[in-house]
Amino acid sequence: MPGASALRRLAASIAVPLVAAGLVLTGCGPAMKRPEVDRQNLLKLRSASDERATATGEKIIVRLLQRTKAEYDRRAAAGQPPPVIDILIVSGGGDWGAFGAGFLKGWLKVPAQHPLAKPEFDAVTGVSTGALIAPFAFLGDEGSIDQIENLYRNPHPDWVKQRGILFFLPDNISFAEV
Repeated sequence: MPGASALRRLAASIAVPLVAAGLVLTGCGPAMKRPEVDRQNLLKLRSASDERATATGEKIIVRLLQRTKAEYDRRAAAGQPPPVIDILIVSGGGDWGAFGAGFLKGWLKVPAQHPLAKPEFDAVTGVSTGALIAPFAFLGDEGSIDQIENLYRNPHPDWVKQRGILFFLPDNISFAEV
């Protein structure tokens, strides 16, 4: 009876070619059939979608302008100053995205009576990492700002799991999992 190491070598000598053949043969299969696309129909659907989006956007803008005008008129009639809308837009920043969190931390230290003090924002939005910072900026309290600053200052390696060299396989939809 052959030894255990001989059996392992035999199994490896059979398994490796079988796995290699399986990988090669999966690439030889027929391509998935894609549905037929009617270009005119797609253009028509896109046009209808664009029209709906434009109409909705215009309604929102008109409603916002009407509300702002009504508030302006109400304040003017009462002898009050015009309304102020404070909006913060946080940029992405790429590799320097954490700058936004640090900036907010520093902005909190400006005394409330100072003209450059951080206001209470009516709306906050952002792009990329700025979108991650935006909710904390909207809350605006020291605890929220400390939390987002800590997130950027102390990243953990287990936040991203790389999929390895076979990331391109169909069941892996991205290079890494966050």
